[in-house]
Amino acid sequence: MVFALIGGGHPMAKSVTEAQLRIPALQLLAKSKTGFMRTSRLIDELADIFKPEGKDATIIPKRSDTYFSQKVRNMISHRGSSVSLQRRGFAVYHKDREGMEITDAGRAFWVNSNYHTTDAALVTSAAFWKLREVSLTYNVPVEKVFGSTKVLKAATLGVVGRNLLMWRPKTNVWTDPEFNTNGATSNAVGYTNEDQTPPTRVFGFRVNLTF
Repeated sequence: MVFALIGGGHPMAKSVTEAQLRIPALQLLAKSKTGFMRTSRLIDELADIFKPEGKDATIIPKRSDTYFSQKVRNMISHRGSSVSLQRRGFAVYHKDREGMEITDAGRAFWVNSNYHTTDAALVTSAAFWKLREVSLTYNVPVEKVFGSTKVLKAATLGVVGRNLLMWRPKTNVWTDPEFNTNGATSNAVGYTNEDQTPPTRVFGFRVNLTF
């Protein structure tokens, strides 16, 4: 079983971006019987997936759309963007039918990608903040501590800690988003399984003496 962790924004943020909408939208089109979905239905289906809250759930002043539904409309209307589903040839927009339809290229991408073989329940944000390493060094005042001595000229004490803290979304209950179980030949990150152990917190201590 493989968990594909899809990158998101700041771990504490709950606002959905257009980029986060594209793959779920393609999935909905691929699973639709006709491959077509009206914009209004696509908004409803995506809302069921993302469950917008906060500002995303707020209605835009003097508009009928929420900030979330407007992002879905923007994702569809920004057809000229290099990363849009339409520009990549994965979907087309039918103005007369007011909706999107998946293309053969879109179906091929979905079927042959890891998105297709990963259960939706096991796809989560790979956003994180880390306190990766802290190092503290103290130069011991030799003369003040040991008095005048010709044997010891200098002394330094140091401590270091790695993987001290990590903040990630509550939806990521598995492991470090930077982990990869695809093997040493792959540079992919965010692929892991239930056998992956948590990151190891490491502490070190050093003493440097100059005689």
